[in-house]
Amino acid sequence: ESKGITEEMRFVVMNLKNSKGSGRLSVDSQPSDENHETKVDAGDESSWQPSLDGFLKYLVDSKLVFDVIEDAYFRKTGLERSESLARDLKWFRQQNMLIPEPSSPGISYAAYLKELSQKSAPLFLCHFYNSYFSHIAGGQVIAKQVAEKLLGEKELDFYKWDNDAQELLKDVREKLNRLGEHWSRDDKNKCLKEATKSFREECECNAVRGFAIVSMQRSGSGWFETMLNSHINVSSNGEIFSVKERRSNASTILKTLDQVYNLDWFSSASKNECSAAVGLKWMLNQGLMAHHEEIVRYMNQKGVSTIFLLRKNLLRRMVSMVANSYDRDAKLLNGTHKSHVHSPVEAQLLASYKPKINVTELRHKLKVEEVKIAKALEYFNSTRHMIVYYEDLIANRTETLLKVQEFLRVPYRNLTSRQIKIHRGPTANQVENWDDIKTALNGTSHQSFLYDDYRR
Repeated sequence: ESKGITEEMRFVVMNLKNSKGSGRLSVDSQPSDENHETKVDAGDESSWQPSLDGFLKYLVDSKLVFDVIEDAYFRKTGLERSESLARDLKWFRQQNMLIPEPSSPGISYAAYLKELSQKSAPLFLCHFYNSYFSHIAGGQVIAKQVAEKLLGEKELDFYKWDNDAQELLKDVREKLNRLGEHWSRDDKNKCLKEATKSFREECECNAVRGFAIVSMQRSGSGWFETMLNSHINVSSNGEIFSVKERRSNASTILKTLDQVYNLDWFSSASKNECSAAVGLKWMLNQGLMAHHEEIVRYMNQKGVSTIFLLRKNLLRRMVSMVANSYDRDAKLLNGTHKSHVHSPVEAQLLASYKPKINVTELRHKLKVEEVKIAKALEYFNSTRHMIVYYEDLIANRTETLLKVQEFLRVPYRNLTSRQIKIHRGPTANQVENWDDIKTALNGTSHQSFLYDDYRR
């Protein structure tokens, strides 16, 4: 067998592949124990509880994608999956099961493949080959696990071939290598770059899903992001737009977003494992509001979702802001400033400073923040979005993070963070002039901020 572009693709894919992956992540999973506190390893077989609804969505999306793949190049290879998927979905209907509509990611990916098939053979054929390769490589594992857990040993046609699948794939590989001999080095490099997008270990029919955590400073976004990044399939790249040059105008913002969502942005959050959701953390004062029209248009075109992370109690946020600002100069931790800490000792030391809040400007500043939040929710309302409140994370972390993972459409995992909460207990214990604050807010629309405290 000749070596060629497929060998180069294999090298790229194997470098990306998670050594513990098995393809089973293609089926949406559910938590096996809602109160489980131990971090779940991706390879922990016992923790994986597939969802029939998730599996049906996977089959529907797979058929949509294979319909496109099998209507373009290299027809009648013997690898075709569309007809077998149609038979499987017919069987599910006969069992009186509701077949879902294709998902937004599935529709987006199929449309992307259709576009590639018309404008770039090298890029399209990268997806073509890797779709069959990953399905054959992991399909048998998926079939066995799903049959055992969901279908009562029913074998699906999606995982069966009339002839030896490896030999059929070898024939396709030979044809693709011969075709690749006529490609320029630039076309080959583009094909290899496309491999990072096409190899989806958990569900080859789904493109990488983009998201943005939209928040405000001192709203728990650092803690929230570290928990997301503890998920094996999620990469959130931090406050990319804290660098002013990247947000100098709408054009530079969109160019930076392209790098992130095209998987060309590398940070400590980047994973060698199969990333199913990739995003960033974005503060409202980092160009987001000033260029909201262009950004919303971009997000809707690219299918980028918004996770609003907000605080209900803006007085608590203000206390944290003032204390953090003070520490920038005071550097209470051995002459260094830290916005986030990893030990109770450090948290206690930072919390020992009790700021004095300017009550003359207090209500005005609270109103300004409320208006800012309202405008952000209005501006980004047309994007696919969810709202997460910091207080809900504190009160019920497991349930809140489950909803976030469902929103991102990634398998459920217990998410963890090393960060420690700094300001604990009632607000009265965190400030110097509590009586003045009470006098300023009592009887106003902000009175509830005096009493809405956390239990932890």
